[in-house]
Amino acid sequence: MEGVGKMSKGIFFVNYYRIWPVDGGGSRHFSMNILYLHNLFRNIGVLQGLGSTKDTPIELTDSVKYCELCDRVYEISHMLSFLLFHIWILAVLLRNHRRKRIVITGGWSLTLLGYFARLLGNEWINFVDDPLLNIARCKKNIKSRVIFHFLKRSRNADFTVIANKEEAGEFSHLFNVPINKIIVIPPVFNSNMIDDREFENLLRKKFTSMKILLFFGNMDYDQNVDSLNYITRDIVPKFRNLNDTCKFVFAGKGTDAYEDDDLCVYMGFLTEPQLNTLIRHSYLVLAPILEKYRKGIKTKVLHALSLGVPVLSTPAGVFGLEKEGLPVFISEIGDFSDTLLELVNGEDRVEKMKERTIDYIEKNYSEKVMERWKRIINMGDA
Repeated sequence: MEGVGKMSKGIFFVNYYRIWPVDGGGSRHFSMNILYLHNLFRNIGVLQGLGSTKDTPIELTDSVKYCELCDRVYEISHMLSFLLFHIWILAVLLRNHRRKRIVITGGWSLTLLGYFARLLGNEWINFVDDPLLNIARCKKNIKSRVIFHFLKRSRNADFTVIANKEEAGEFSHLFNVPINKIIVIPPVFNSNMIDDREFENLLRKKFTSMKILLFFGNMDYDQNVDSLNYITRDIVPKFRNLNDTCKFVFAGKGTDAYEDDDLCVYMGFLTEPQLNTLIRHSYLVLAPILEKYRKGIKTKVLHALSLGVPVLSTPAGVFGLEKEGLPVFISEIGDFSDTLLELVNGEDRVEKMKERTIDYIEKNYSEKVMERWKRIINMGDA
């Protein structure tokens, strides 16, 4: 193949955001990749799905074709909007079948639409995220079997995009896709993310001279619930005599359901600028991810590193991350509290690790990684 396509064809991007809501989790960073795509290819046409005006701050220009279904349909019936969305995309593909495009799909059911677009002569790039792969790999119920069947169609895509090398290898094995047709493009992070100045003043007053030990994540995700419960049950009691020097702070939707005490502060949902501000003011970010969640990429780790804050994580928390130069303190779950205590009393170690965080992100998870898209679009070479 000489190339996946030429810029003049334009890009037809399809993603149903409401399936994986963009409310502060990994999907937000997936949408950031879309934004960088737009910035790289100013002259492309972009077609996106539901709810994206609120969640993806794409600058609209004359060169960008932007289509959206009304959120009210979603509010009336999730399944109805889901069905209407797919019918709408199918109609657009049929109406424009003579106009060759690069079709980029994201989502298990959209894989079939990508396959259909491929039959019409379009080139097809398919995004596969870790939740889909995790469901498909078990093949224990109807849903997982259906998703597995849909993802098998990915072998017909010109390229499949996956976020980390480990799962790229697994995907290749599961679906018999040649490894040279899989491109690893991880989440993209920007170290210049916006802060909230008012919130910064509040933090200075509330945590004067305190070391903030931060855990953040929404409580509608089992992984985060288990991590928070582990911290409060197994770690916090060992720090009771340090309540004058450090505070455990929990942020994310649903954390305000817990009650503050002399050592723990539960802040609830924060806007992205507020969360960035809190992370920058933290001494350490905690990621005690249990082994059963060893999949995908834990974007909370990369988010913290991109803001210059070291992380203490279990091995499961750094799964899929580039290991060379990784500026993360790693501890097994059973030793996590002892390691944390050493780091709270070892400021020199934390400061040295802090110096390496931004460089690591710039090298592995910055806008530079999107240069791979230029090679894919122009040369068909990953």
